[in-house]
Amino acid sequence: MKHLSLFARAIAASTALAFPSIGSAQEIVEIDVVEVEVEEVLIAAQAVEALQKMGDALAAKQSIAFDASITSELVLDSGQKIQFGGAMQVSVVKPDKMRMVVTSAAKERQYYFDGEQFAIVAPRKGYWTNFQAPPTLKELFSTLLYDYDIEIPVADIFIWQDHPEVLERIQEGYVVRPDMVLGKTCMHYAFRQELVDWQLWLNEDSLPCKLVITDKEDDSLPQYSVIFRWNDPNKDPMPDFTYQPKETDTRITYGGTVTVQGGGE
Repeated sequence: MKHLSLFARAIAASTALAFPSIGSAQEIVEIDVVEVEVEEVLIAAQAVEALQKMGDALAAKQSIAFDASITSELVLDSGQKIQFGGAMQVSVVKPDKMRMVVTSAAKERQYYFDGEQFAIVAPRKGYWTNFQAPPTLKELFSTLLYDYDIEIPVADIFIWQDHPEVLERIQEGYVVRPDMVLGKTCMHYAFRQELVDWQLWLNEDSLPCKLVITDKEDDSLPQYSVIFRWNDPNKDPMPDFTYQPKETDTRITYGGTVTVQGGGE
């Protein structure tokens, strides 16, 4: 399952930005358009403000806990799109602790970070690996992505405030309208960058309800989506952030992206 990172795509994006057309946005909702600091980029003031409020809301949380439903697309040679679903459980204590469980019918992966060691576990196969990690989540995600080719799902959520380049790379951004996500009203926003289009739904607390990313590097435009269900970390005990292997587990030597062959991973 492919996970698209907004800050990774923003960093990789060219600084040569084309002047956008926002006619489609204006057909959806009347907006006030302002020029932001990046030259030749126009986005709706309300959309910028929403992202800033989301960043503030996430930065204010020392602990983060949520469950999520995730959907990714595989595009066949015929052009038909096949969707695959999964689930995610996330617990984070900033700046240096994380536990994430990503599950689908095909496989399960667990990620542990305790500020010193990062571990990846394939529990259905009984395989695991770990290695010395940088001391913070921000440094960890960058190291994993660029040194180990490991992309942590929705890593942007944990360190959004540390990557203002995401905002700087936006070419178009506008308010769509209020929309329903899991039976609750969330405000819907749409954004365009050079390599990705993305949609974001925010609740009344400025926390993400839903995220959809469209990969424009692929001509078939596959999408990756996440629907969030936020938990209160003060009510539920946080999990252990250090992986304790079972006696039957086999530790494998890390030499690149961890891939376990066969079904039921």
